[in-house]
Amino acid sequence: MADRILVKVPSEGTLGNAEQELDWRAIDARGEWLGEAKRGTVLALAEALTNIKAEVWLMVPGARVSTRPLPISAKEKRHMERLLPYQLEDDLACDVEALHFAFGVPASGTVTIAYVDKMWFRSVLEFFAEFSIEVAGSTPEPLLLPCDEQSCTINQNEALMVHQADGTSFSVNHTLSNMVLNSLGENLATNGSLTLVAGDDNALSDLESALPENLLQQVEHRFVRDAWGALNIHLGRATLDVKTPWLNLCVGEFSRQLPLMNWWLMWRKVAFLGCVTLALFIVANFSQVQQLKSDQAIMQKDIEAAFRSVVPRGAMVDPLRQLKAKMKSEQGTAKGSDSVLLISLVAPVIASLPDVELQGIQYNHDRNELRFSVKAGSFKNIEALRNRLDGGNFKATLMSASAQGGVHSARLKIAKLR
Repeated sequence: MADRILVKVPSEGTLGNAEQELDWRAIDARGEWLGEAKRGTVLALAEALTNIKAEVWLMVPGARVSTRPLPISAKEKRHMERLLPYQLEDDLACDVEALHFAFGVPASGTVTIAYVDKMWFRSVLEFFAEFSIEVAGSTPEPLLLPCDEQSCTINQNEALMVHQADGTSFSVNHTLSNMVLNSLGENLATNGSLTLVAGDDNALSDLESALPENLLQQVEHRFVRDAWGALNIHLGRATLDVKTPWLNLCVGEFSRQLPLMNWWLMWRKVAFLGCVTLALFIVANFSQVQQLKSDQAIMQKDIEAAFRSVVPRGAMVDPLRQLKAKMKSEQGTAKGSDSVLLISLVAPVIASLPDVELQGIQYNHDRNELRFSVKAGSFKNIEALRNRLDGGNFKATLMSASAQGGVHSARLKIAKLR
């Protein structure tokens, strides 16, 4: 299964249209190639990525990015992003602020630093983002050439590509290749070795013949490989092992961001519909609230007008409650009362039972019921009283009963059935 898709960024021209031709190839987690290299437009690349769950890494050509080692102390590691670029200021042909810098992993007191034109690199990332291709990382192509300790690898294919063991890497066009090869001996250790790679036997022979005589004896390996094969010639190890940290140019302001634009393009219709629905909901509810407030104001005015028609003068605090209290106070308490009827019913019955003595009596007009308390020497007499009152159009109920010292007390109520 593919782990990474390596995409070559063209060294010449600018990326700007959907017909731009690109080369890409997949590798697995061990650094082995998966299938042959592909070539097609950026649209074809985007379509191929829809069925592949792999990270996209850009290979920036050596003509656009260079790497070199710089000494670094333990104190400088924390601030190397801000300090080290200015150590190169005298060797650069442009302003430091116009370049983007990335760093490898510090080791043995040195660190590999890569620098690329900031504006150009931004345009490359924006080009791929325009076609919804998420770039996971970007690395200098010459730095992917296999290179052991105290060695140097030279690849002669599309351009002359050089990678030295100390972290120096670059590429030049063929017109400058002789000058670069002649100066290479100054930087290569006397006990160092050379690895030569070319696209065919003739090109390999031409490359070797262009080397200075002092470097010919240091040539240890020769390979015939194309530009892709040169990156994975297996000098005793998988040279493109993805488990080994690659120097990533996508750091700092170019670090990997959340694909917010892709998410927005995917969900913008749903978001628009949701916003419209929410706006309609708010408007409808606001209109209902305003209508209810208007109706409440009209109702309050009617209540106040009704209150003043009944009470022309006086304080008006809660007109509705005041009107209810006024209506209750105007109702006659004796209207519809059955108090006399109930008393005339209960009194003769109690009088006919000599063992029953009346203790208290109370009439509730709202419920139209008579409540009374009695005591007797036995509960049978109290029950006899209730039975004689209960019947016909009247209902007698025993509410409570108790006994103390041989005396029984009870509370009863009687009401007229409606």
